[in-house]
Amino acid sequence: MLDESVAKMFRAMGRGYQARIDRILQTWLQQQILGFYEVDAIGDTILEENIEAYIADMDEQKRLQRVRIWRGVG
Repeated sequence: MLDESVAKMFRAMGRGYQARIDRILQTWLQQQILGFYEVDAIGDTILEENIEAYIADMDEQKRLQRVRIWRGVG
């Protein structure tokens, strides 16, 4: 089961988000096998903070787009 913040971020990207998640996970697993990543509690915290910041930025961009459309600018 995906964390809700992760799911929200990918759903916000639009159609094909499930395939996108699959590709990312496949890449991550391949890199794990090759020893590219060393995941620890600190890395998990940083990832979660980055995802939350990305979602907040996407929410703001959507809000600004709705304002532009409402004003007839976008």
